[in-house]
Amino acid sequence: MSRPARRLPQILATLAILSVAMIAFSFYVGRNAGGGPGTAPTPTPSASVSAGRYSAPPPMTINTAHKYLVTMQTSKGTITLSA
Repeated sequence: MSRPARRLPQILATLAILSVAMIAFSFYVGRNAGGGPGTAPTPTPSASVSAGRYSAPPPMTINTAHKYLVTMQTSKGTITLSA
């Protein structure tokens, strides 16, 4: 019977240590995010571009004259894609 009586203080001590660690972690994350715990950073809108509207399409970055080859190893075998 002495064994269950010894276990309760160990469980309470473990819970206390975990609680302190979680509280310390939340303060650490809150401080490094630039605000307090529970506060979200305020986004700043950009004046140069409105949402979803652009003056021109982005430049083409894929070389259409180049041949692209992709090989993927999976558990079911090898897949090869070319374009």
